[in-house]
Amino acid sequence: MENNKEQKYFELLSKGFLDKVWFLGKLEPCVDTLVDFGCGDGSLSVIIDRVFPGKYRYIGIDNNPDMLSEAQAQGLEVYSSLSELPEIDYGRSAIILNSVLHEVFSFSAFGEAYALLEEMESKKFRHVAIRDMCLNRKDKLPNYTKEIMDSSYADAFRSFLEKTPTEIYPDIADYKVLALEFMLKYLYADESAKSKVYLWRWHAHIPDIFSGYVKEFDSTCRVPWTIRQIRKDFGIDLQFDTHRKMLLTRI
Repeated sequence: MENNKEQKYFELLSKGFLDKVWFLGKLEPCVDTLVDFGCGDGSLSVIIDRVFPGKYRYIGIDNNPDMLSEAQAQGLEVYSSLSELPEIDYGRSAIILNSVLHEVFSFSAFGEAYALLEEMESKKFRHVAIRDMCLNRKDKLPNYTKEIMDSSYADAFRSFLEKTPTEIYPDIADYKVLALEFMLKYLYADESAKSKVYLWRWHAHIPDIFSGYVKEFDSTCRVPWTIRQIRKDFGIDLQFDTHRKMLLTRI
């Protein structure tokens, strides 16, 4: 089992997972429990426990039973929803939202998404650590449709365009924006998920929902692994930030 964890650790490093634990050095010393919302197979805990062995209690939340089984095998306590969480000291806990908010807003009605995040806020975690895709509309975003159509992902892009409900999102119904949208998700989503559209400005809702928090850190960035993959698959060197990192602390 230990050898398997060692192998898993180096596999995750090769995929840029270290960037996902950017918040570790910014948490207050009192924090001893990490709640990974949308934990998937528990990979985040593998990285964190290698950096800080034995320091944290790991709790994973995911709505996919198969993922929860894998996360449990990595040593996480697992639950399928926030409401199932056991009694923990929320003042000594941080909730981690890694590539979660875009899915919350994309796959739920807006009111449902708001309600879920308000439930998180009501728990009064000491910290909320967020890392997600986020493009700035003020940037002069280039049009990469030609590069995508010249790549081996042309058919997948055509399918994506056909399935995208632009009548629901008229403000993004242009090829330039959708091409960027596709490049940020083409490696991660199956065909059904590709038909959904990310709400790029999820961060605009954070101050309203998490009103009991202050921003300790808020910055946009480019993720090296993503940049390398896009260069490899499309021959494109992205020159603008594609992700946002935010750390909230309870007031």
